[in-house]
Amino acid sequence: MTVKKLFFDESGFTGYNLLDPIQPIFSVASTSVEDVQSEEILAGSFPNYQGNEYKFSNIWASKNRNGLLCVADQLVILP
Repeated sequence: MTVKKLFFDESGFTGYNLLDPIQPIFSVASTSVEDVQSEEILAGSFPNYQGNEYKFSNIWASKNRNGLLCVADQLVILP
């Protein structure tokens, strides 16, 4: 039996009032990528990233937005 770890990430969660008109967008996303592959993709896309966790807000603030395109390109070609 193969065991896989699944990770989900959310964006826009401001509480359990999901019909709040002030916060109209809430999303959850995930993908299935092997640990080694994900580490290679992230390290290759963000070679100068410092931190324990890759966070979109940090990447966006660093203006390394081309790294986001590199991640997307790599995910598209995964089997």
